[in-house]
Amino acid sequence: MYGISQTPQVFIDCQAMDTELGLQINWDVREGIFEDDMLEDMFSEFKRF
Repeated sequence: MYGISQTPQVFIDCQAMDTELGLQINWDVREGIFEDDMLEDMFSEFKRF
């Protein structure tokens, strides 16, 4: 599956898609705003809900 979005002035763009494989979540993140390990922690918490 391929998709693209362009959302100006957004730090994290969350996309959710219902696919044959189930719910697919993608975060497009603006570079230079968050540290990598911080993003991993944030996404781990996000997935808990």
